[in-house]
Amino acid sequence: MNDVKTIFVLFLMVVSVIFVSGCTSGNNGNIGSMDVSGAWHGTYTSSQGNGEWSWIIERKGNEYTGMLTTTGPYAGANVPISVTINGNKITVGWVAAGVVFEGTISGNKMLGTWKFQNLADKGSWSGEKGETSITPKSTTESTTETTQVETQENENPYNSANNIQPLGEDERHLDEIVRPMLLSVFSGVKLTSTASVTSGGSSSALGYIVNRVVTSSDISSLRSSITSRGYKIILDNIESDGTFALGFMENGNPMFISGKTGEQWINAGSRLQ
Repeated sequence: MNDVKTIFVLFLMVVSVIFVSGCTSGNNGNIGSMDVSGAWHGTYTSSQGNGEWSWIIERKGNEYTGMLTTTGPYAGANVPISVTINGNKITVGWVAAGVVFEGTISGNKMLGTWKFQNLADKGSWSGEKGETSITPKSTTESTTETTQVETQENENPYNSANNIQPLGEDERHLDEIVRPMLLSVFSGVKLTSTASVTSGGSSSALGYIVNRVVTSSDISSLRSSITSRGYKIILDNIESDGTFALGFMENGNPMFISGKTGEQWINAGSRLQ
């Protein structure tokens, strides 16, 4: 685990929050021949153990939007999903974590297989229509949807976003380190989603929304905010499309901040060895 790129790949696997370029709910949410609106729940298998899942799907015009909550080795809470229906086939994308669920709908039941797009793990899943104790908020209730960058002030998704509290000790620790860095650059920061994986070490990911779109100068300011606090930068990457990732070490454990210029979503992640 000393290779920075390897660590970063593992981090991307658990980012629930939540990756900036994938937070738009309902991408490619094509309406098919059946209506799958409502709450669904079930179980999934994986090489790291089994867990439960629940998603809630809403139909909005010609698209489906949805939210997902999972337990077990790949846990996430109220994360946006993309939903595509083709006949009796359903494809659900947990874009932030790079996970795709594919399955078949039969009445009030679904079943199929899932996988990480990088093939890090895969398994089966099944479920039925109905609510359960982990059913996420609807997309109407949740305010983690991304809108177009060029919005008017009263359409800024930051204004209506809920600021949630980190759940576990590792998530709280990550938030205590990252939030001050973000607040040194942006005047408003809200935590909107969390995710964690406990197998093979503890990995946590937090998804934030800031009060305005990220600019290239903000990346420089974040870099300075990291180093001014005495942390050593181990990853400094900016892609041509504006996607960026800054990694640093905190007590021997890697932490990351990532996002994309022109958007308002910023993610943070940590992995305890």
